[in-house]
Amino acid sequence: MKLIRADLTYITKLYFHSTKVILPSIIWLLSVLLNYQVQPNYITASFLTTATVMFIVAMITTYGFFENLTTLQEKLLLLDNRNQNSIYLAFFIFIYLVLALGSTLAIIIPMIKYLYIGKNFFIGQLTGIDIISGWLVQLIGIPLGIAIGFWTQKRVIKRRKTALLLTALIAIIAIQSGSMFGQTSWLSYVFPPIYPVFLMLGKSNQFHLASVLLAFIIVYGYALLLLLLNFYYLNRCKFDR
Repeated sequence: MKLIRADLTYITKLYFHSTKVILPSIIWLLSVLLNYQVQPNYITASFLTTATVMFIVAMITTYGFFENLTTLQEKLLLLDNRNQNSIYLAFFIFIYLVLALGSTLAIIIPMIKYLYIGKNFFIGQLTGIDIISGWLVQLIGIPLGIAIGFWTQKRVIKRRKTALLLTALIAIIAIQSGSMFGQTSWLSYVFPPIYPVFLMLGKSNQFHLASVLLAFIIVYGYALLLLLLNFYYLNRCKFDR
């Protein structure tokens, strides 16, 4: 744990000294503000829209993080802490915490508008379960976006344009898999299952906590598998000389 805390301290300095943090931050802030420009809003649809953007932001943030991390910095981290898995776990934890903190905007901004405008801001009655579920929904796509971003590292994909194009392609497939393969197709779960999970959550204008928890299990399980495969690959993948 001490090694992970030390790694997190270094990673924090590395991240916030980079301009790569600016673009995803702007995308996220604008998406939340624009999402609530038109009233009234459907409760589940509005929260799922920002959650979809958060998934994309997680991919962009992770891609930008590894773009900013030089091979020399990565080697120095490995020399200082010989447990490679703990380093990449620290990367994951840091990015997750930053995005989880940022995700609160998707709750704070509509709540401020709701208190100011009144009941006409949302279609239907907003409950405490909806508020809690709305924030939890923002967290669903974060680990999956990070896990996909881990596969865009320089050690995995050396051609950076290819990595960027693959990131964009995977994001499109994850969000539009139902349109591509059909809403009931098992292929929607082979690819990152954002579409089928959010489709399940958006069937009514109220959130059901059991459905939110099921969505967590599906997406977090998928993300964990991607991360474990990535850690295994990186342990076998050598640096270029």
